Amino acid sequence: MKHLLILASILLLAGCARSADDAHEFSEIRIVPKMNSRSADGLFEPKDVIGLTVGKEGASYIDNLPLTFDGHVFSTAGASWSVDTDMPATLAAYYPYQSDGVPYRFSIATDQRGGCGPSDLLGAFLPGFLPSFYPIELLFYHLFAELDILIDNRSGQPITEVSVGGFIPTAQVDFRTLSAKPVYGTPPSDVLAYCAVPDERYQVVLVPQRNDMTVRIRTEDGVDRMRTIHGAPLAYGESYKLRVALTSDARFELVLDGDIVDWGYAGSIGDDGNGDGTGGGEGSDPSTVLTYEGETYRIETINGKQWMTENLRYAPVGAVPYDDYFYPNDERNSVASLGLLYRYKTAVGGKLPKPNSTTVVQGICPDGWRVPTSAELAELAAVVPRDFFAKAGYYQPLDDYDYPPVFNSSKIYLISSTVLSDGRVNYLRLQGTSTTNIHALPVDRIAASLRCVKD
Repeated sequence: MKHLLILASILLLAGCARSADDAHEFSEIRIVPKMNSRSADGLFEPKDVIGLTVGKEGASYIDNLPLTFDGHVFSTAGASWSVDTDMPATLAAYYPYQSDGVPYRFSIATDQRGGCGPSDLLGAFLPGFLPSFYPIELLFYHLFAELDILIDNRSGQPITEVSVGGFIPTAQVDFRTLSAKPVYGTPPSDVLAYCAVPDERYQVVLVPQRNDMTVRIRTEDGVDRMRTIHGAPLAYGESYKLRVALTSDARFELVLDGDIVDWGYAGSIGDDGNGDGTGGGEGSDPSTVLTYEGETYRIETINGKQWMTENLRYAPVGAVPYDDYFYPNDERNSVASLGLLYRYKTAVGGKLPKPNSTTVVQGICPDGWRVPTSAELAELAAVVPRDFFAKAGYYQPLDDYDYPPVFNSSKIYLISSTVLSDGRVNYLRLQGTSTTNIHALPVDRIAASLRCVKD
């Protein structure tokens, strides 16, 4: 097997590298950043610093190397790599740089009045990378959520402070999947917002989660006006607008909107008009929602059983993306609306149920919930409208499949716990305008959506 040429952990001073072995060619490490957007502070600016890590087969060859932006590329003096190898490696980067190590656990600033940039954690991940003489392009993603607070101030008093409370400020970060989840057990904090335009626009970066959001606005007369949105959903990589109308009688109206897709709240969450500061919406009724591993799902009682009305979004501990589960259309931001697509063994917790068994299979469902049987899925499909399943789908991974995994919703598939005597498994399948049917497939044929049912 060929090996990726490593000298001094792949980092070499350019002059020393050539004298060490003139048979090899080396190129300066240069990173060209690409971004979908930059929610808080615009694009990268000169002197911004990222951290770079390069690994191969579980070993780290570059660990948290700081690279500085010159307005065009990120680089550092004397850092080079060999370009005469065809052995791929994995490259990951993040911003803002931390000298004490890659921030697998990252906390936002609770005082962002000086700017949101230090809390706007960005990540990039590139598998199958080969060093070359050309700069490497890296696409950076936002790992947290941004809230843009737009205020119509009719109170007659200037605004002196805006804060957002109720959200856990610390996240566990996975740079391979470019995702972040709140660290539960950490107490929520109030976060002071950055004033972009006095009396009109304030910004704050928050750890993605669904939680009760309390907004406090203080005016020059010392009066605090507060309201709470119950079950406010913030997804990583998204930017939201919170529109606030501040009135002279200390009333407070607000609406949260933005890149919210199929959260079950018609695209917005806001005031219920009762003026008591409690907000409203279905999220305030615990009988209609279920929170599991930091994600909140709408639930509905149908024929005496409680069902998830959204596809499961949980990435099991130890499960490998693109092997055990897949992102719809290879877009991690689609997970919020479409859920994950699971291989059958992943969905049932790694061990196949016995053929024709009636044993309850919890699988990766929450405690007290389980993977439904095919009979239960058929019964469900017979009594609910077809759009109940509108976001379900599948992907068929092959041994030689190419990225991206295409999410196919023209055939709706949901996983059941039922295994047949020949080892095949049953799925609920809805195709075109055809009638509902249960379809048997080999265990590894597809990856599909999962809806859990309560025991």
